[in-house]
Amino acid sequence: MYDVTTAEVDIRVVIGSTRSKSPTADLAKDIQLLQAGIYDKAQVIMGLQGDVDKSALMARMSEIGQLRAQNQQLQKQLQAMTGDLQTRERELFHTKMRAEISEATKPVQQAVSNLRATAKNEERKQKQMTQDTAMDLAGLTNTVNSQPQAPTPSEEQMGIG
Repeated sequence: MYDVTTAEVDIRVVIGSTRSKSPTADLAKDIQLLQAGIYDKAQVIMGLQGDVDKSALMARMSEIGQLRAQNQQLQKQLQAMTGDLQTRERELFHTKMRAEISEATKPVQQAVSNLRATAKNEERKQKQMTQDTAMDLAGLTNTVNSQPQAPTPSEEQMGIG
């Protein structure tokens, strides 16, 4: 039927003919280049074909970047505040513990205070008794020294009789 061995054909080479013809294929290629790190998002958006509002997409991309940065900043602030809150909770716990210890030691402090007061009173009493005894002794010494002669013991005092 058809004998192709004798066919004559013209071949024409067109520059850029290997380039994809569909916009989705271009987008897929641009996304691959984006993932490889060769393109950035702006280049992918600028390479879009058709009725696409590229400036609105760029503005939206910029807004998303700002929101991400703001989100990261807020997360850092949240972490810092969480740490501050934990610190305040620990400080409050220790303050409550000190208050409980102070409350628990009040009876002991009161007992120590009472004991010191009692010891001071006893010391004053002992000092007064010592002074009274010293005065009695001095009086007796004066009495003994004021008599010219020692009294002679009576027979009763000596046990005779």
